[in-house]
Amino acid sequence: MQTLVESVKIRVLVEEVFDFLRGIESRMRLSPAYRVEKFEKLTPGAVGKGTRFRVQLASASQAHEYVSEVVEFVENKRIVTRGSRGRLQLTLRLKRRPWECVLVHEEQYELPDLSPPAEEKGAPSFFRDMIEGLKELGKIAFGTAEELRRIEQLKMDLAENLQIWLRRIKETLEARHVHR
Repeated sequence: MQTLVESVKIRVLVEEVFDFLRGIESRMRLSPAYRVEKFEKLTPGAVGKGTRFRVQLASASQAHEYVSEVVEFVENKRIVTRGSRGRLQLTLRLKRRPWECVLVHEEQYELPDLSPPAEEKGAPSFFRDMIEGLKELGKIAFGTAEELRRIEQLKMDLAENLQIWLRRIKETLEARHVHR
């Protein structure tokens, strides 16, 4: 599992930030990494521990659907959600400061397999094993650096998108506060 942590100071009370964060759909719609195509709350009642939701996202390169659940919910302090496949856990923590709040966003995630899919599914076992062995040798000799470069680029993109997303949350909340 990989971990990504970013934080932002918001000049709004913790309670107001938490109220915004509990609105999962509106929070997700501020992400620069994807568009929320569909958001469906699967459980009745207010958002809290045990709340489940189905999300359909689209980015420039792909569409994705998943089910997630709120696994921890501490009013004005923390919300933790986990994808049903276990590949992503998101923790949002709030720290109270005089005249502001610090929002800490922590993601634990698995990177997707970046290697091309195997095409020899119909080959007899001996040939399939030989092909896989040759692929591994090729990866050791030629592919490892490219794969590592792609993984590092993906991590940098995730961190950049998270910083933009947190800035959007900050701007949204502080703009609301000014207009009161």
